[in-house]
Amino acid sequence: MAVSPKVKNREECAVASHHHRSGERVACGCILYAPPSAFLCTFIYNSSEVSNGTFSTPNYPGVYPRDTECHYLFYGRSNEKIYIEFAYFDVEGVPPCLSDTASDYVEFSNFRTVDRKIPRHCGNLRPTKIESDADFFRVSFKSNDKFDGTGFEAFYQFRNNPVHRSSPATALLSLVLLWLLVADH
Repeated sequence: MAVSPKVKNREECAVASHHHRSGERVACGCILYAPPSAFLCTFIYNSSEVSNGTFSTPNYPGVYPRDTECHYLFYGRSNEKIYIEFAYFDVEGVPPCLSDTASDYVEFSNFRTVDRKIPRHCGNLRPTKIESDADFFRVSFKSNDKFDGTGFEAFYQFRNNPVHRSSPATALLSLVLLWLLVADH
């Protein structure tokens, strides 16, 4: 077992580790590993394996590591949406959670890249219930090297996407628009 440079031997390890509140991973009372300056993690949740569960920041309920970027990717079946509800939320930052405020943040996207439909979240107020637009959803957590927080714990659930029934007027409008599009070519 590796011991922190501040600790001379394993017997001192348990006492010394109580004084650390950084992003260092603690196991058996000893600091076994300090993440590199840019720690990247990805977690994949697939509805064909598990239909609901929890996910959280690294080290939760302890302090999350600094300089960390984690992506939580949710893959549902074609007829499903992803629903997320936060049980606990403590991500250091000042809304709107931008880089000029040195904020850590949680970001949501219906795509593999960033979309701004749902704003970034930081601070201590839990985000309201989050719902994906379709069968894919990404939650991203980013911490900088400035402040610490205990992060978040959230529940996720894959649910059938309710089919929207169109009214006769909407159906007629769709047919007219389709006819105009086809007639134009």
